[in-house]
Amino acid sequence: MKIGELFKVSWLKTIYFNYRKLPFSQACKLPVLLYKRTHLRSIKGKIIINSKAKFGLVKIGREDVVACMGGNTSLLIDGTLQFNGKATIGCGSSLHISKTGRMELGDRFRVTGNAAFLCEKEMVFGYYAGIAWNTFFMDSDRHAIMDENGNVINAPAPIKVGDHVWIGFNVTMLKGTVIPDECIVAAGALLSKAFEEKNCIIGGSGASQKVIKRNISWQE
Repeated sequence: MKIGELFKVSWLKTIYFNYRKLPFSQACKLPVLLYKRTHLRSIKGKIIINSKAKFGLVKIGREDVVACMGGNTSLLIDGTLQFNGKATIGCGSSLHISKTGRMELGDRFRVTGNAAFLCEKEMVFGYYAGIAWNTFFMDSDRHAIMDENGNVINAPAPIKVGDHVWIGFNVTMLKGTVIPDECIVAAGALLSKAFEEKNCIIGGSGASQKVIKRNISWQE
């Protein structure tokens, strides 16, 4: 970590967050760094680091790319947030995990910035999920819709993203979206269904969401 970047960290919030939410054996290593303009709206939930804790393992609110510099980062964690290794959540992003929600981030999870995650049920991201800016993830409709008999017809459903997946900018993923390993989600896609094929480019929206190209691979 470069010396100049140390001045961008909010050390008071960082120390508070680590010692408040992690076991002492992990907290003393300061594995989670909170950058300036990161707002702790609520951290009543559970934070799990499911890997070897080391300094700066997780970076939250980091100015990662020029297009996303300067925004406020918001954390509202009333449910469970699990890190399985390194993670970077860029500035201007928001994590809202409700009491019933669980969010799991694989090793090398990376969001460039200005992404919103509204988790009421479950969101799971595999190894190296790379997410571009201005993206939106929501595993519920936030308001219940009932039929004529009073039965809820729009229950929350998990969002699951596999290993080594590249998600382009301006992508929206709604409840029930499943993205297999080694896929690319095209910029501007609006997805709400489970895909099954690996090594594909996925795009479109609504009734037109589909596999655009098969048998692809991509490099970081």
